[in-house]
Amino acid sequence: MNNDEVVNFIGQLTAVPWPFLSILSYPHPFTAGGVILVVEDDCSDLLALIGEAHRLLPPEMSLHCVRRREMFQLSLPGIFAPPFVVNERPFLPHWLQHKGRLWWGKDMRHLVQPTVEPRRMLAGHLEGCRDSLRRYGILPALLRQKYANLLTLLEQEMVRVMGTAVLLHNRWDIDVTTLPSLFVHLFPEEKANPLWPQLQAQRSRLVAEPQAAAYHAVWLFETFIRRLEAYT
Repeated sequence: MNNDEVVNFIGQLTAVPWPFLSILSYPHPFTAGGVILVVEDDCSDLLALIGEAHRLLPPEMSLHCVRRREMFQLSLPGIFAPPFVVNERPFLPHWLQHKGRLWWGKDMRHLVQPTVEPRRMLAGHLEGCRDSLRRYGILPALLRQKYANLLTLLEQEMVRVMGTAVLLHNRWDIDVTTLPSLFVHLFPEEKANPLWPQLQAQRSRLVAEPQAAAYHAVWLFETFIRRLEAYT
């Protein structure tokens, strides 16, 4: 998260006397992070505020505009719908609590707490991979022969699934670059037949055998998903 961008965003937004109770920000391991705007329960012009906030929001940053009574919604699990969006919710409460920042008003970070059992969170992520990712990511890429794009998609989603899985061990403070190593450490059966390096190895096959590499990558990803179902 670029703090200068957040400062500029908040400066422009607070130039108008909106009824803010709190302005918070949070980093995130898989996204650019986001800003949470909390207003009074009786705020009458919330839609106008949401429109103005989205107009000023820095690119790629998430935005949540909520009334105080709606803060609990940020504790809910969200929806896993790859490849369209990255569901920030599994990590948002942890990173907001421990690495977030209060920019304005009252500190309300304590109102956002992890409430979903991690196994249910993982089950939801796997279901999103079986449904949304297959239908709108994997199959269209195969039909259009976008094999390099498909491999990138599968690499990104496998790492995100690893992130959801390590929450079973209460490991939320993760770094994407070291997450595969942490995953192998926490799930020892991966040492016998690690799928992540096999998936990465398909990139070197793309030039000579693009179709074979793509189909094998899909098989490796599906094997990874089936393997993790045992934990749900």
